[in-house]
Amino acid sequence: PPAFDRFAGLAPRGRVETLRLKAQRERAGILPAFTVQANLAGVGFQPIGRFPGLTGVSLELDGNDQQGKVQLRADQPVFEWPRMFSEPLALERVTAAGGWRREGAVWIASTKGAQVVHAQGRARVDMELGFEKPGVSPTLTLDAEVPEVDVALVPKFVPVGRLRERTIAWLDRAFIRGTATNGRLNYRGPVKKFPFRNGEGDFTASADANNVTLDYYPGFAPLTNASGTAKFHNALIEADIASGELGG
Repeated sequence: PPAFDRFAGLAPRGRVETLRLKAQRERAGILPAFTVQANLAGVGFQPIGRFPGLTGVSLELDGNDQQGKVQLRADQPVFEWPRMFSEPLALERVTAAGGWRREGAVWIASTKGAQVVHAQGRARVDMELGFEKPGVSPTLTLDAEVPEVDVALVPKFVPVGRLRERTIAWLDRAFIRGTATNGRLNYRGPVKKFPFRNGEGDFTASADANNVTLDYYPGFAPLTNASGTAKFHNALIEADIASGELGG
């Protein structure tokens, strides 16, 4: 069946350390009632189609078909989503406490205060993701704080999958070196509509830049030792340069 083919294509893997599961469906066509308690280690799956892939995750689950709790820890995880990110995102560590709940036909997964650590930066993340059914775009609410990060990471973490080619090319070239501080990212809207050219949602990101080398236009000398503020709003990129050097 097509549903099994999609599941098999994910190539799921991992180790079940403990599992207690009870499920019951009263009649065909309705979602089953269930309770689950599980401890899973080394969970991973491949990206396929529009679905992302992930490796190196350990989970503790405790809940039912109405609500539940999740504890997540990942050491050296890799997140891969070819439709949205230019390359796999290799992290050092992720820890999160969250859960799920059901509101009518919508399943909602959420976490507050998740910690994401990369070799060149770290972030604190609050997130809520709502999913109704295939064919309906999931909705994402995300707030992230990034105290300090290497600007060379910018093109890797911007979801380029729905940006125009010239914007992607500029991002890949522009940020050569430097440090960004006081970073903030906010996303509200349907995942499939990013970057919200028709007002379907709102994406903003900003950071203070310090000692940045910026290759801003082909054929021109890069801007060096630059300081200022960079802002992203939906498909728009802005930079307010307070100081810098050109041609020497």
